[in-house]
Amino acid sequence: MSEEILYTPEEVAKKLKLSKYTIYEMIKRGDLKAHHIGRSIRVSQYQLELYLMGTGKAENVFDAEIISEGDAKFALANGVKISVSTELEGRVKVSIAPEDIILSGGTFLLAVPEIC
Repeated sequence: MSEEILYTPEEVAKKLKLSKYTIYEMIKRGDLKAHHIGRSIRVSQYQLELYLMGTGKAENVFDAEIISEGDAKFALANGVKISVSTELEGRVKVSIAPEDIILSGGTFLLAVPEIC
């Protein structure tokens, strides 16, 4: 399993070009989820991506379940099996950019799937 990247609120502020006080307020309101480790606060890459997907109001974000069939893994979303390459398991959110969708013989294939 890959190591999770953790950011300080200051690093998140820099990435989003916001003040660190805005980030602390977003965490306090629950808009941005964070880990409280002792007196420190850290935001994981996953939590940041979830927040950005939510604010983008992307139409192509789906709840899915990762399933395995032999050596292949699929994200099952709304009855559609999407071939994915991921270490994640269980419930996930799948974000699909329109330019990454390729339909082939009734199978839903992704050129570059984004699993968050």
